[in-house]
Amino acid sequence: MRRLAPLAAVAVAAVAVLLAGCSSEEPGRALPATSAPGSSSPVAQNALGSFNPCEALTKQDLDRYRVQGPGRTDDPPSGAAAWCRWTGRASDSASMVFGLTVRPQQGLADLTRTVGQLSDGTVNGRPARRLAGETGSSCTVALAVSAGSRVDVSAVGTTEVAEACTVASDLANIIEPKLPPYSG
Repeated sequence: MRRLAPLAAVAVAAVAVLLAGCSSEEPGRALPATSAPGSSSPVAQNALGSFNPCEALTKQDLDRYRVQGPGRTDDPPSGAAAWCRWTGRASDSASMVFGLTVRPQQGLADLTRTVGQLSDGTVNGRPARRLAGETGSSCTVALAVSAGSRVDVSAVGTTEVAEACTVASDLANIIEPKLPPYSG
């Protein structure tokens, strides 16, 4: 019996340590109080966790670009928590692929260029960054959700970078009001 007492004390202490991080004030899962440098806040992670990129565009939005088939979620880009891509047509009838990529661990500062043109701006007052022409006729408009998280709106495969940026910008204006409020 004496041998069990120290083990029981250790077990009670371990359970107390595990429960110390939880409270009954708010239901849900526990999140760290602070985030590591360069990472998004727990609030932004939770908000982006509920954002489904395949459900963000309406049938009317997709019909505008003559989308062929449902959104696809295979082969996500590096650093993406979720993504969805569609194949459609640009206004010049060129085939294109456009997509939405959820990046809860990467902010606008993490969108850098090796080639192409990078510019900062806003979409409906939300901080944004545009990368035009990184890979041929491509354009990405990144919308900030927090200093360390973002949603990318990309278009690629049109005949001109300007057309890809028009499509990405149009879609960014549609998506922006559906995102959680910016917390930066």
